[in-house]
Amino acid sequence: MQLFFASSALEDLNRIYAFVKVTYPKAVKLAAKRLYYGFNSLKKYPELGYPLFHLGKNFREFLVPFGKGNYIIRYRVLKKKLFVLHLWHNKENRLRHF
Repeated sequence: MQLFFASSALEDLNRIYAFVKVTYPKAVKLAAKRLYYGFNSLKKYPELGYPLFHLGKNFREFLVPFGKGNYIIRYRVLKKKLFVLHLWHNKENRLRHF
């Protein structure tokens, strides 16, 4: 399974990194490890996430535990390609980012 990041997902990664670096500098490596683990898990098992039928076929979300919540990876699988569309921490105000 090939993994691709939409520009929106790369922006999300940059936003998350900037926040964690300033707010919890000792947790930057742990956050990166958790997200890396989540992406690799999805590459191996793309059906791990739960389906988002309201968005259409093949849209899913996968939770990656971190801190007092989870990072949420929204993605879509098309053939042998997994597209990461967005990611955020569930404690974030999502309306500011979508």
